[in-house]
Amino acid sequence: MKRMGFGGFLMHSRVGLDTPYLGDDWFKCVRVCVDEAKKLGMNAWIYDEDRYASGAAGGLVTKPHPEFGAMSLAYVADGGDIPENAEEIAAFAVKNLDGQTVGSYRRVAQTRKCRLAENETLLRFFVKKQEPDAWYNGGTYLDVLNPEAVAEFIRVTHERYRRHVGAEFGATIPGVFTDEPHFFSYHPFTPALVAECAHRHSVGFAGKRKKHRDGFRLAESGTRQKRRGEIARFIARVFGAQSPRQQTQFGFRVRKIFNSQLSTLNFSITNSISRLSCMRRRRG
Repeated sequence: MKRMGFGGFLMHSRVGLDTPYLGDDWFKCVRVCVDEAKKLGMNAWIYDEDRYASGAAGGLVTKPHPEFGAMSLAYVADGGDIPENAEEIAAFAVKNLDGQTVGSYRRVAQTRKCRLAENETLLRFFVKKQEPDAWYNGGTYLDVLNPEAVAEFIRVTHERYRRHVGAEFGATIPGVFTDEPHFFSYHPFTPALVAECAHRHSVGFAGKRKKHRDGFRLAESGTRQKRRGEIARFIARVFGAQSPRQQTQFGFRVRKIFNSQLSTLNFSITNSISRLSCMRRRRG
């Protein structure tokens, strides 16, 4: 690589890896790569995930901590079944349901005893957890909206690199490539999202400007796209306050190793905001 004019390389786990990711043998290989790069005057860049996308640490975060796994918000209408691993968090009796808009709605406390009026439909909202996947070595992707989950990813991954090769941070190791932390659903959820949304915006999950203590709202006719846009912007801000910000703060603490990768982190934020913004324009 040096003879061919390359100035550096990424230490990147790919499909077919036999060496346990982030294990002792892994870091023996990393140290050999860093030592050789230093001797040749090259850069050895860290790639902070087993394959991609950054967040799960190859299952090392979400397998021992399933509460840190990715979640999404979903609902079922009259008579629909909620998955066994899902938690019901709210129910509404809605009038004149048309696609994803309603004429009016009311919160229902007990769905089994709920009596529906004419033209009312019962909607039951629940939190769906991502199923374990072989791509994450039997774990799931990370809940990137949860600050504790993101902190655990940084502890398991970046802090471990610092222990083994931290002396070369900012020198032979100029930075860390973080590969598109994202949501696994267009309707991401985290346990604190409802209260946080109500606290910051008094908007909840879309609806009239009347404040709801529980933070939930439904989109009434004529308000859907505006409310979806508000939710999308809010979730994007929560995301930006977690994964990219915590990683950048870690970089500043250890010789600013993330300085040269801020454009990559910004791309992650922009990518997610772009995806979420599509929610405002999608119909049906």
